[in-house]
Amino acid sequence: MIDFDNVQHDDLSVDSLNIDLTPMLDVIFILLIFFILTANSVEHIFELNLPDETNGQIEAVNDDKAIYLEIYADEKKWKLQDDVYISWDRVKSQLHNLHAEKPDLQVFIAGDKHVSLQKLLQTLTFLKKEGLQTAQIVMQQDDI
Repeated sequence: MIDFDNVQHDDLSVDSLNIDLTPMLDVIFILLIFFILTANSVEHIFELNLPDETNGQIEAVNDDKAIYLEIYADEKKWKLQDDVYISWDRVKSQLHNLHAEKPDLQVFIAGDKHVSLQKLLQTLTFLKKEGLQTAQIVMQQDDI
């Protein structure tokens, strides 16, 4: 680290000492890379506010203004009313047509507990783009 080349022991002055900082900078650089690579990444969190328990009170549904969309864990299966679809594009077009016929349409979404969050969010995003703001999610309460 300190270079004593061509320096006599009786003539040590401050100007004749050379400090080599390269090894220290190498260690700092390696530690910096180590900490960057091992640091936890930031997790993106989707906040979901679930409704409080309603003590078994269920709202009456007006059947002529409501449709039921069932989402299955199988990536290629949806059920709209009584019809089963294997294409998301067909479900979207059918929902679009139903919304054009009945602008005050209510959509109730139901699905099994193994449905991926991505599939649910895809459905909710489409309903929002179509202007169906009254979408509701049907949930079954677990006995704890």
